Amino acid sequence: MNKIENNKRFNNKNISGRDSIITKKLGNETVLYDPEKKKVHILNQTAFFIWQLCENKYDTKDLVSTILNNFECKKNVKEEKIEEDIKAIVKNFSHQGIL
Repeated sequence: MNKIENNKRFNNKNISGRDSIITKKLGNETVLYDPEKKKVHILNQTAFFIWQLCENKYDTKDLVSTILNNFECKKNVKEEKIEEDIKAIVKNFSHQGIL
């Protein structure tokens, strides 16, 4: 089973959202506040959905499957592209320190 990619290779660990992050829904976006780093992050609906799934320690395949089941994806978009996008989002979350 594949795990989320943090760098060049999978690290064989599931990911999870940090408990210290404070969230607030504002319209179609969600604001994440990291009190430790005093940083604010603004996520769109899809990114916030993925961030929430990361809290549940989903792996890459689970994330792709859940996105496909919960969002209308264009028929011409391949699963591999969705997986690439999810990996990029999670890598960005990790880089920003919100995982």
